[in-house]
Amino acid sequence: MEEKNLVIGLWTIIGIGLVFAAYLLFGSQDTIAASNVPAAAPGSIVRTGTTDDGDVSVDLTPLGITDGHLVFDMAINTHSVDLSGIDLTRAAQLEYNGKKVYADGAPQLGGHHIYGGLTFPVEGTPQSFTVTIKGIPKQQERVFRW
Repeated sequence: MEEKNLVIGLWTIIGIGLVFAAYLLFGSQDTIAASNVPAAAPGSIVRTGTTDDGDVSVDLTPLGITDGHLVFDMAINTHSVDLSGIDLTRAAQLEYNGKKVYADGAPQLGGHHIYGGLTFPVEGTPQSFTVTIKGIPKQQERVFRW
């Protein structure tokens, strides 16, 4: 009888863990208030490049607006390119509502796998926007549109 209770207990713990993992993967993206989210599909990833030799993969995901900043989740991956000389606060530019602004927050580039937030100061809530990043090989100009 004790063995049966132990098996039931273990399956219960595994089930709770799976539910928690599913929430973290799928449910937590809905926590941004709708009033702070640009109309351009929050959470929609746009990717440029690859991790092939001499190339760099760059993913941007708009997360929403916080404290007057449009915030993106950024993932940069490469297996062969030195990115340490690139300053994203000078290389990344946001265009929205006829305005152009440079990033005021970005991860420092170096190494092969870089993750972090890319932020731009904004006024209001842009309905559509474009981020352009210049100077990252193989594509010297990368354009992300939402």
